[in-house]
Amino acid sequence: MSRGLGDVYKRQTVIMEFKIIYPSPILTPFVKYYWVFERNYPTLTIERGIPIGCMQLVFHRKNRAFSTAINDFQPRAFIEGQMTSYWDLHYKGENETIAVTFTPQGIKAFLSTSMAEFYNKNIPIECLEDRRLSELQRAVLNADSKMECIGIIEQHLLKRLAQFNPSITSYEYAIQQMESNSNISIKQLSYTSNICYKQYNRRFVNNIGINPKHLTRIIRFQKILSTLQNGFSSNLTELAFRCGYYDASHIIKEFRDFSGYTPNEYISMYNPFSDYFLQKELIQNRTYDQTCID
Repeated sequence: MSRGLGDVYKRQTVIMEFKIIYPSPILTPFVKYYWVFERNYPTLTIERGIPIGCMQLVFHRKNRAFSTAINDFQPRAFIEGQMTSYWDLHYKGENETIAVTFTPQGIKAFLSTSMAEFYNKNIPIECLEDRRLSELQRAVLNADSKMECIGIIEQHLLKRLAQFNPSITSYEYAIQQMESNSNISIKQLSYTSNICYKQYNRRFVNNIGINPKHLTRIIRFQKILSTLQNGFSSNLTELAFRCGYYDASHIIKEFRDFSGYTPNEYISMYNPFSDYFLQKELIQNRTYDQTCID
């Protein structure tokens, strides 16, 4: 869904619960976390979705959300590709969503198709012609409990991991460089990989689902949200310096591109929350469960 999971509209009182569940250690290079979102509120509520730099596998077990990204209700079960701009999600009634947030390099380990096919899309599982994914969809939608769903998904991913036996080392290194240096040179990364710049970009898009320059921008934007979530209260110029931007105007432009708001507008409406740089101790206004699958 690629929405800011902590972005709860402050002007409405919504009964909801959000839980994070960590994967088993063998899956941590591939899966950031699983999450569960429950909501039971009769009035329509709207949440702003923002790019998080990761692809997701999503299951709606009750009412589906309407997404302005696709101008339709989201599929019952789908792969969400790398999203590059903001959108709105409309919720009403009972919602129960189970999802897997993959690491940027991780989802390629479980799918044989090019990740570029999912770019800015919500692709229903039934369109992938993948028998095991279809079986997973049925099992998750028919499970008795949320934690049973997580266990079913975990076992599915472990089996697929053994089947594909992927190598993600080079992309894992590139992502780590992007996380540590917001202005990393993509040409330098291509030199490190011993391939030309154009070929590096093409391979990156096929494996990560987005070009490396755009992913670097999204990770840097997520770093802003993480910094704000952590209680940063100085001026925009200081925030720009800390997060790798040129100046305050650069941050304002990125905020508008990725959220549709200026920083001040965004903060006045939402609790800043980074889905990418998850800080469990700072998740506000919801139950937090740091269960780890054994």
